[in-house]
Amino acid sequence: MCWQLPLRREDETSPDGHVTSVIREWERRHWGGGGEEFAWWCTEDPAAFVGHDPVYVSMRTELETMAGTKVYKRLAAYLDQRMSDRAHSTPLPHPTVRR
Repeated sequence: MCWQLPLRREDETSPDGHVTSVIREWERRHWGGGGEEFAWWCTEDPAAFVGHDPVYVSMRTELETMAGTKVYKRLAAYLDQRMSDRAHSTPLPHPTVRR
């Protein structure tokens, strides 16, 4: 299943026709009952979270494909700024790797 993970895009259309897209992580529960039989190494094993680059950098191509280059550039600029301010914040680890 890892070839389909870890990102998913959900689109929601409001009554006035405005579409809001959200990109988030796939989780076992999103696959319904069939998800129980899949191997979820790519999202549930701590070894899957040892990358040296943030996901928005390492998965740039996927994010640009899912959201568009313009949106990706805005996201990257925002997150680059947050990364530079890291001395003033403490990022939380993914739940899989929390102790």
